[in-house]
Amino acid sequence: MSGKYKAYPEYKDSGSEWLGDVPEHWQLKQAKHLFLLQRGHDLSSDQMVAGDYCVYGSNGPIGTHDAYTTKGPSITVGRSGSVGEINFVSEDFWAHNTSLYVKDFKGMPERYVYYLLKAIDPARLSAGSAVGTLDRNNIHVQKIAAPNPTEATNIANFLDHETAKIDTLIEEQQSLIRLLQEKRQAVISHAVTKGLNPDAPMKDSGVEWLGEVPEHWDVLRLKDLLHEPMKNGLFKKKDQFGEGSLLVNVSDLYVDDYFIDSDTLDRVRTTEDERKVYRVEYGDIFFVRSSLKLEGIGRCACFLNDLEDVVFECHIVNARPDKTNVTPKYLTRYLNSLPVSQEFVRRSKTTTMTTIDQLSLATIETVKPPLDEQQAIDDYLDVALQKINFADNEAKASIKLLQERRTALISAAVTGKIDVREWSAPELTQQKQQTPEAAV
Repeated sequence: MSGKYKAYPEYKDSGSEWLGDVPEHWQLKQAKHLFLLQRGHDLSSDQMVAGDYCVYGSNGPIGTHDAYTTKGPSITVGRSGSVGEINFVSEDFWAHNTSLYVKDFKGMPERYVYYLLKAIDPARLSAGSAVGTLDRNNIHVQKIAAPNPTEATNIANFLDHETAKIDTLIEEQQSLIRLLQEKRQAVISHAVTKGLNPDAPMKDSGVEWLGEVPEHWDVLRLKDLLHEPMKNGLFKKKDQFGEGSLLVNVSDLYVDDYFIDSDTLDRVRTTEDERKVYRVEYGDIFFVRSSLKLEGIGRCACFLNDLEDVVFECHIVNARPDKTNVTPKYLTRYLNSLPVSQEFVRRSKTTTMTTIDQLSLATIETVKPPLDEQQAIDDYLDVALQKINFADNEAKASIKLLQERRTALISAAVTGKIDVREWSAPELTQQKQQTPEAAV
């Protein structure tokens, strides 16, 4: 932050590693002397009815109710689940028991406390590894360097203005990523269902959701393009993970390019028989057969490695293409194209989760160009998608840098590394310069 913003004239040692040196006139005290947190209240999911007040849980809004427990504005902090997730709530709300909320600001500006909690980063104070829980006292005992309320208000106003500018830039990059995702899907869907030759004669595929396809392409069911019947993977208990054979898991299928990254695979202990029955070969395609999100059902990814000793787990379905008849790349991209994905959703069933059975997967209609044309489509998409992926990665890198800058700016302001006491919003500064008093 040095260079763009000036420092305070005098500092003192806070005695705290996370605070470092703080402005000489700021008071050192525990967080509980600036604000008090309270655990949220029990409210079962069947009580979350359509109402006037929002129910806030560990990760933000989770429903509505016709009553409230807390007057806004206030702040919620995820206590369990999304531990440490911080939300500023402007209106009256119900604080759910998966969250903490600020019940007393002790005269400090609400927005300043919001940024202070961001800088404290409550997630690092949680107990437990995977899910964890957050005790409010772990936050209450944190050492804080506190400015006076007037100075704290100016810091909050400064951060509101500056982080809003950063958030606008982040949203622009996120919009670009969404456009790139749409373009990626459109490029793939057109190439694998219409081909590369715009002048090719077309025919009715006989499949309503697929429409016309090139006249010389075959329309088949997926199972007619497989080397052997589809099958589910092996079941393993938690204590068997961490060593042994490489394992293709359901999480490995959610990759942008639809090709599994073998460097990120987990490991699991297996027997010799299991390695034979559930072995993974080059070109194998794996489907998501159950998903919490509707759009995730039927998602598939391809394994394009010659590694030995790789198996797949029970939550995914294996399809082994007949590589003399179809290229794994072409088939994988076809099966992830927009019309096919939408058809998988139509064939799925939803109770607590969305599921799809092997028969619904195996009987999906596919189109098969001649093998040399499939290879040409593969080569074309490799190049076209590489350009889109490059732009996508650049946008994601920009977002990461902007988020890091946002975090650093908040930390610098609330720990006194930059002096913003003389700061005012640019529009206010401009108005002052235009008044008669400013000209005298």
